[in-house]
Amino acid sequence: IPTSSCSGWQTFTLTNTGGGTIDIASITLEGADAGQFAIQSNPAPVTINPAATVEVQFCPTTDGAKSAVLRITDNLRAVTDIPLDGTGWNDTGDTCANPFTVGALPYTDSQDTRSINGWTNTYGNTSNDIWYEWTVTTPGIYDIYTCNPPLAGTDYDTYIRLVADDCSTQLAYNDDNSGMGCTGNTSWMTVNIGAAGTYYIVAEGYSSSNGAY
Repeated sequence: IPTSSCSGWQTFTLTNTGGGTIDIASITLEGADAGQFAIQSNPAPVTINPAATVEVQFCPTTDGAKSAVLRITDNLRAVTDIPLDGTGWNDTGDTCANPFTVGALPYTDSQDTRSINGWTNTYGNTSNDIWYEWTVTTPGIYDIYTCNPPLAGTDYDTYIRLVADDCSTQLAYNDDNSGMGCTGNTSWMTVNIGAAGTYYIVAEGYSSSNGAY
């Protein structure tokens, strides 16, 4: 789950299959990462006859794997722990609204667009894409590429785009370009920026291709 969002609510049903009643004294979140989870409408204390439900949500604030337990304590002080697990990831770069920032030139960055790393598709081809916000102060001619001449700097078929500050209008693009030291299916485009302002660079794959660049 991106660190800026929460998962859906996961419902746990507590069922009493016996002939009597079970009184639940408390339902709490415990463990090292308990603060990364939340309980909605905690029913405890509650009598289970025949059932009660509790909803839990995962809202990571930092990257990485998180774990906690949903601890259910009944009136006899018997404790039942239900393991909770989730993984948070920093979604910077995943959308135009939350892009990486291009720093001082020459600027380089390396990413892996595979879905296992949390990237999604928001623009262009059906592949996952990564967004960069580029503030141009000096109009001129610039090179944008996914290789590091003379050595290839990518392991898949890349596709790069230059997008206007409306996050929609494509100004330039390149799929395969073997010039200037780029080889194979890497991408290179030379753009003439005529006006200072904010632009976006989208790095993605041809069709549905994903990989490292």
